[in-house]
Amino acid sequence: MTSPRLYSATEASNYLGLSKTTFLRMAKDQILPQPIRITERRIVWDKADLDAYIEAIKAKRTPKFG
Repeated sequence: MTSPRLYSATEASNYLGLSKTTFLRMAKDQILPQPIRITERRIVWDKADLDAYIEAIKAKRTPKFG
């Protein structure tokens, strides 16, 4: 079975290892990718956008060796 592409706020926050409160605050502050409104009451985040966010964070880090 494949994993879903679209995540609820709870699923997306778990995926990133954040509390739901922190996740929603970061989304509101436009630190995280913006959600997709499916219906008036259904808001989701695209897993590909979350993965791109993770990769962007990794690219900004300076590796520290020894």
